[in-house]
Amino acid sequence: MNLAYFWGIFLGSLHAMVPITLTATGEVIGESAGLFNIGLEGIILLSAMTGALGAEAGGPAVGLLVGLGTGLVMGLVFGWVCTYFKGIQLIAGVGINLFAAGLVTFWLIHLGVPGHHAVAAESQMVNISTPYGDFSPMIFVAITLPVLIYILLFRTKLGLKIRAVGENPQAADVAGIKIHLLRLLSTAAGASLAGLAGAYISIDWLGSVTKEISAGRGFIALATVVF
Repeated sequence: MNLAYFWGIFLGSLHAMVPITLTATGEVIGESAGLFNIGLEGIILLSAMTGALGAEAGGPAVGLLVGLGTGLVMGLVFGWVCTYFKGIQLIAGVGINLFAAGLVTFWLIHLGVPGHHAVAAESQMVNISTPYGDFSPMIFVAITLPVLIYILLFRTKLGLKIRAVGENPQAADVAGIKIHLLRLLSTAAGASLAGLAGAYISIDWLGSVTKEISAGRGFIALATVVF
């Protein structure tokens, strides 16, 4: 009984770790390139909604891809505004958060179930069953991905360019690196992981969508990266 109790707590902790780890790992990429995306909270929320819609239309794999794609698009919007239009990063990020909150709330009201939408069981991810609880394959992704991103940033030429753009853009410009383009792509790649985190929450971990489903995880991920 004691083993089952502690194993259940351990599994619950691993599942709770996944969205924060994915989002923080993505933010490391964007922040290494010099952009601070405070809109991660909204990206998680919006991707939870679109991921659920994608899963109900084509299955859990489609849902994850749709969530990832949603994060990618929002990252492109944020990166475009902040690089090519010289927008203020804080304002752009808050704008994403407000847009996501409004859209998800409207969608939930439109469904006729204000504040909550349950994802159909057949649309949710299939987990690995253990005697003490289910084990999501996304846990392996969340554990492996930070290692791969570390290798990318600190063991490859591309990673060196990304860090150069963030730490010394003038020197990177002299070296012929396209600063704006690399910042845009880095931010989009990072935001896509936040989108993946949102889809995971709605179609794997919780199996539902609410207007508070992000629950501050985007801000927690930001704090993890900054501090």
